[in-house]
Amino acid sequence: MISSGGAPLVGKKALVDAMTRLFQTTDFDESWAPQETVVSGDLAYQRGTFVVVSKPKAGGAESRVTGNFLRIYRKIDGAWFMVRDTFNSQQPRSGQ
Repeated sequence: MISSGGAPLVGKKALVDAMTRLFQTTDFDESWAPQETVVSGDLAYQRGTFVVVSKPKAGGAESRVTGNFLRIYRKIDGAWFMVRDTFNSQQPRSGQ
């Protein structure tokens, strides 16, 4: 997984460890909206937008992040698995 401004998380263990740490301190409400999905044999990609609202479990202000994603899937033994995930957040432009 590659996110905005972060080092890539490589391998299932790295991803699970990072997500476990995040979910211990923060509640999330996520919405992922695919806009395009293309399948070619045993590979596919999906592109779309997302909105993530996060709130610290200890209290405090929630934050809202919007952005774009691109995911790559591979069909293994008849089932689809996400093998790459990248996303970036959209920063408001000055005056907006």
